Amino acid sequence: MSAFSELSLGIVGLLIKILIFAGLAVALADIGLFVFGGSADKLLPYNNLIGVCTLLVLITDVSRRVAIECDKAAILAPFL
Repeated sequence: MSAFSELSLGIVGLLIKILIFAGLAVALADIGLFVFGGSADKLLPYNNLIGVCTLLVLITDVSRRVAIECDKAAILAPFL
């Protein structure tokens, strides 16, 4: 697994694991189609969809963490 999925807890970690396995399945299927059929781009739209979903999950998780840290800094700033 990726290091980011081990740092993510709850639903985000589960989503990252699902997207990793979906990407692996699409990659293996595309390799099989290439070896037996000769076409390399049949599953490219699915690969792009998985990439976009992964970026959305990661960006949402990181932005939520940064927003929490910024909120903590904004709350503690008057006391410094």
